[in-house]
Amino acid sequence: MSKIEIKLELKNSEDTIDGYDLGHITIRKDQKCISSKTKNSNIDTSIMIFISIAEFLGSVSVLFSTDEKNITFIGIDTTFEFVVKRQKDNMIIIEGQKGELIDQVTQEEFINSLWKEVKNFYDSYVYDLDDEIIKPAMIHSLNLFKEEFSLD
Repeated sequence: MSKIEIKLELKNSEDTIDGYDLGHITIRKDQKCISSKTKNSNIDTSIMIFISIAEFLGSVSVLFSTDEKNITFIGIDTTFEFVVKRQKDNMIIIEGQKGELIDQVTQEEFINSLWKEVKNFYDSYVYDLDDEIIKPAMIHSLNLFKEEFSLD
């Protein structure tokens, strides 16, 4: 059985990066995939990647620290969305925009995969992020998430 793969990408190819830049999120497990990269569509579902990451980390923290049973991720500045559902047995179900099941994974696998990719994205871009509002918010979100789940 393969592990869940979460991929964050910056769409910007310019020299300066700001907090409103667009990007993509893709979640893949085995042959199933949901992504803000649409194929065969005239609609651009790129998300404001930095703001969306900060919001998603906060939502995931709420999901696991409260009685919430699910969260709906809606990318900032787009119609792209997916649902993360918490089950009683520490399992997570990830569903695409139209309710299609991507897969069921353990809470630990989901958190670790998300953290690995967010940390990689952070290390790649946040130091070059030229934004006095979104950069501190993203750093704060990452630090809270890291603390909440005791991550390295």
